[in-house]
Amino acid sequence: MNRLTIRIIITLATMLVLGLITTQIFWVNKAYFLVKQQFEYSVETALRTVAKQILVHNNDSTLVYNQVERLDFGTYRVNINDTLHPDYLESLIRYEFDKQGIKANFEYSIYDCFFDSVLYTKGVYYESPQELIDENAVDNSIWNKESHSFSIYFPDIETQLITEMDFWMVSTIILFAVFIFFAYIIFVILQQKKLSEIKTDFINNMTHELKTPISTIKLSSEAIMKPENQRNPERLEKYAGIIFQENNRLRQLVERVLQIGTLDKQTVKLKLTTVKITALIQRSIESLDLTLKEKGGSIKLAIQLDDDQVELDEVHMTNVFCNLIDNAIKYNNKAPEITITVVRVKKGVSIEFCDNGIGIKKEDQKYIFEKLYRVPKGNQHDVKGFGLGLFYVKMMIGAHKGTVSVVSNLGKGSCFKITLPVRQNQGMF
Repeated sequence: MNRLTIRIIITLATMLVLGLITTQIFWVNKAYFLVKQQFEYSVETALRTVAKQILVHNNDSTLVYNQVERLDFGTYRVNINDTLHPDYLESLIRYEFDKQGIKANFEYSIYDCFFDSVLYTKGVYYESPQELIDENAVDNSIWNKESHSFSIYFPDIETQLITEMDFWMVSTIILFAVFIFFAYIIFVILQQKKLSEIKTDFINNMTHELKTPISTIKLSSEAIMKPENQRNPERLEKYAGIIFQENNRLRQLVERVLQIGTLDKQTVKLKLTTVKITALIQRSIESLDLTLKEKGGSIKLAIQLDDDQVELDEVHMTNVFCNLIDNAIKYNNKAPEITITVVRVKKGVSIEFCDNGIGIKKEDQKYIFEKLYRVPKGNQHDVKGFGLGLFYVKMMIGAHKGTVSVVSNLGKGSCFKITLPVRQNQGMF
């Protein structure tokens, strides 16, 4: 499946999921609006009944305009201009609320209509249905001298209404869980696609790496088998030498792959010794001197240390330096100009390898230290390799408790910076 097909499928699936989420949000809002409307209607119906019963109880036939007034959602005022007793009022409200199925906590306040002041306030918590108090058992002696009105306030009604929408809440949670699972599946698909591309690139590179020595060995073996060459010792020695060299090359390639497999299992044991890091860098430069001269390049070494003795694994660190120098030579379309700078930093030493090569794209820089990763170039294999070198560098620097980073500009070159810790008793600080 090519990238375009995957992108189309992911785009369509994403649009579908987002459409489902948008639809769910619309219907949840719609359901909440209907629940609010139903609640307001039930409350106003119950309060009108309460007001009517109070007027009947007080033998008051006065018609009050706008008897139940909604001040805000969850806040109501009942205008009756009549005498009220708190206990009797509470019993009426709770009884009518229970009849309407209103199971919410509320606060009620009684007002003095003449002075517009609050005479009484109480919070009521829903527990069980309330029986109506006998009106003859209520002592109105302290409440029958003023004209009153009352208000109702539901302090946490919005939260309570949301909790009552259990079906919509559960369906919304399930939908968001599906969305999270969908996002994870997309992430896995993209990761698997990336790994597939890396694997394909690795196989292609390995094929090109192995094909040359195998073909050379085959041709040299056929040449040795020819009778005229068997009678010529010089030719036999020449072809045998070619076979020997190419066999060593194959062995080194296999060892590199097996070595990375060992590194991935975290089974590396470092043989730490105190060495001069500048001497180690010099040996790495000398080992690649012929390759550098073939491309007409040069290396500048800048040392800014008084004491360059560092405790490290000499073999592995030499391989690290060789990998970085070799990359600076290979990934260059012109004469390589490499600068290696060694300076002391806080509690350690910093080694920087800078070149004037082809550089690395920003989107590729975060992947270059991963195993088998190579910057994609399609079927072009002008630079040989398995994509193991920088992975090896990262693993070895990590094993030494150090860090490695890269700064690169496409077409202008790259700088790889290694920082290695130095112990206090090594005499550097």
